[in-house]
Amino acid sequence: MSIKKFEILCIDNGGYCVATEINSIIIRLKHNNKLWKTVTIKNEDEIYDEKLKISCKISQIETNPDTVNSAIIVSTSGESKQLEEFRINIIKYFKNERFDSIYILDDDISKDFASTLYPEINSIENLLRKFLIQYFSTKLGPQWWDMIADSDKRKKVSQRKNVNSIFFETTKMDGKEEPLVDNKAYLIDFDDLGDLIYQTSAGNLTINDVIQKVEKCNTIDELKDLKDNLQKNIKKYFSEFEKIKFQEKWQTLKDTRNLVAHNSIIDRNTYDKALKSLSDLKKFLEEQNQIIRSIKVDPNEIDSLQENYEESSLLYKQIKKSELALELSKYCDWSKRCQRKFAGKKNFIVNILGGKGFDFNYSDSVLNELVNDGFVEIYDWIDPDDNYPKQEAIKIQKPLDELVKKE
Repeated sequence: MSIKKFEILCIDNGGYCVATEINSIIIRLKHNNKLWKTVTIKNEDEIYDEKLKISCKISQIETNPDTVNSAIIVSTSGESKQLEEFRINIIKYFKNERFDSIYILDDDISKDFASTLYPEINSIENLLRKFLIQYFSTKLGPQWWDMIADSDKRKKVSQRKNVNSIFFETTKMDGKEEPLVDNKAYLIDFDDLGDLIYQTSAGNLTINDVIQKVEKCNTIDELKDLKDNLQKNIKKYFSEFEKIKFQEKWQTLKDTRNLVAHNSIIDRNTYDKALKSLSDLKKFLEEQNQIIRSIKVDPNEIDSLQENYEESSLLYKQIKKSELALELSKYCDWSKRCQRKFAGKKNFIVNILGGKGFDFNYSDSVLNELVNDGFVEIYDWIDPDDNYPKQEAIKIQKPLDELVKKE
């Protein structure tokens, strides 16, 4: 079995540690019966436990005496099984020795856990993505993304769509630029994919949409129909996912994935729990992807979803890039003439464009496209007199004339 390493940095900021020299630290450490089985001092800076097969070496590190009293690096090594539990105990020991701050520098145990989990989490993510693409694109048609994705997901796609990859290139079709592949589902995050199952409501109605629909209801039955229509996707379309407690298991993997992605510390309990969720979901999603071609959707549900989407589109127009560029030019010119200190993003999106009937979220996503293309900068404006709170402001970086003329 290969030898693993676990290394920590222990800092005494306040000068409260009893032992500060290496030899005294080693002696105190050797006599802690809760840590060791059969321990001997191997060198003046190292001890070794023959039974646990664990070595522990202490080294001192230079510090700034004005800010830190003393600092040591504790390097332990041993076989995985023994070191897995020992790493927790050694941290507790040095915390009890009154070291104020302890930092983990190397952790081969967590690295091994992460190396096992990451490819499995990646596989599960793509299994769900595969299912969602097949389900929504074939049941709802080419507009499925606009029907299902909320503003946050659309915003992410807008910000990330210019990734330098051959799969993100476009080609001309009937005189119009079209993407080689529809890659939107590949530009959202792990938790966003789960949201499409258990969080997003059918029709993806906004609060304003709901208010408008409530006002149109004249009978109890119409209100009941509206209530049914507002159910989460998992209630309306994915009942099988609800039966296996999909949301709970997906969120477990979401938390674990964050630990893996950020090289964080992973303990045995977290590892085992993630493996159980991975096993359950892998089997389930593989089955769902096998039967997807035969899954049928109630035509009435699809009609209802399509109706919600069309009504929402009628209520709030989607601005073209050329229209937004023109409105932004006029807004920034007006701000200068009025000697305003900044051109506020919220004012532009909500009052200027919203006042003309343009959808807030869609306008925001188009504005982000201009940011990504280098035409516009969004920055935080801070009032030097501290009379107003921090606000997002817009600055034009390149002339917008070519965008105005383009469409």
